[in-house]
Amino acid sequence: MKNVLIIGCGPGLGLSLAKIFGSHSNHISLISRDIKKLKNYKRTLSLDNIPVEIEAADVCDLKSLHHALDKLQEKVSHFDIVIYNVASLRLKDLMQDSAEQMLIDYKINTLHALEVVKYLYDDLKRQKGTILFTGGGFALHPNPRFGSLSLGKAALRNLAQQLYKKLRRDKIFVGTITITDFINNKSDKYTPQKIAEQFYNLYLNKDQHEVIY
Repeated sequence: MKNVLIIGCGPGLGLSLAKIFGSHSNHISLISRDIKKLKNYKRTLSLDNIPVEIEAADVCDLKSLHHALDKLQEKVSHFDIVIYNVASLRLKDLMQDSAEQMLIDYKINTLHALEVVKYLYDDLKRQKGTILFTGGGFALHPNPRFGSLSLGKAALRNLAQQLYKKLRRDKIFVGTITITDFINNKSDKYTPQKIAEQFYNLYLNKDQHEVIY
């Protein structure tokens, strides 16, 4: 059994990630802002006999995030797999956005992903662990209507590539699923379940550091 940490869990991709990793006899830990929603996700997963721990945290607030990580580590001792599935999804024109809000977005989209890796580095090194990031097509094809998010996904992709090179000497695998369209339950390809399968296959095979999907 592996201990899987998913940071950023909603009813779409986050929950699907928890289901697919949990269905392979892994222990799931979830971090998100809303404790009520987390409790609902835990109940849903428990119907499939998936063991789950939950902690609420605001990913933009490092103190809150560190506290949640500490509480979960007390419960499960360590993490083998960390999935950073967080983004500030704002439809805002690049020329109309404020520097203050974009800095907040940058923390959520990119900078605190790095902070999570640094905070859990010793764990991941001991376990020869895996780090997976939810990337986005805006990293490849930026859209000024989603200006801040486009910048954030480009920076996250760059970060993931740096970490892949940096951490492989520690036997830590870093991978990214770059999702090139909006997640949609009615899509033939971009359902949360199918994207979650891409995450699990990348974790299982570790044959490339980025899947462009």
